[in-house]
Amino acid sequence: SAGHFTAYYINEDPDLLYSRSMISDSIEEVSSCEYWMLDRTSGSSDVSVTLNWDDPRSCHFDELSTLLVAKWNGSEWISEGNASTTGNTGSGSITSQIVSSFSPFTIAQGKQEAPTELLIPDAFSPNGDGANDIFYVRGSNIIDIHLKIFNRWGELVFETHNQSVGWDGTFKGKPQEMDAYVFTLVAVNTNNEKLQRNGTILLLR
Repeated sequence: SAGHFTAYYINEDPDLLYSRSMISDSIEEVSSCEYWMLDRTSGSSDVSVTLNWDDPRSCHFDELSTLLVAKWNGSEWISEGNASTTGNTGSGSITSQIVSSFSPFTIAQGKQEAPTELLIPDAFSPNGDGANDIFYVRGSNIIDIHLKIFNRWGELVFETHNQSVGWDGTFKGKPQEMDAYVFTLVAVNTNNEKLQRNGTILLLR
């Protein structure tokens, strides 16, 4: 069913009523130049919210790729996402993801994620000397991994979903031979992007 809304544009710093220092973790800063009051008067369908910016009325944005629609939830500004962006740093529009509740909205700059790094050793030596005894996959900005290691006959000798759990060079409690082992790795970063790596590692003793 169709919804009906009322909308008001306020070309002022929202901080007077809605503190710009109260922001969720995904937001770097919210606009200090303008905000919109949007309320639903009838209907119940979920909708997207589109906001426009235009210098010199609006604050200038340096990076379009991290722009977000932000909503005040009663205690802080939260992200309502970025479904699409048009224009340039001087003027344009941004559309939120689907929203179902309404309140003050403004444009925010989201935090830039640091690049994902995966550190995969070429070899390890599980000989009990305390140095490089465990094969670990390490990564920054990683929220999930799935690591499998196979011997030369294609037998799965190790599997983990935890960065903190590495292979000690054993299979069913028995030390494995010095050899090249094949690994497959699927990692998911904080942007929900899937990263896949395949290769070999050397087990040395």
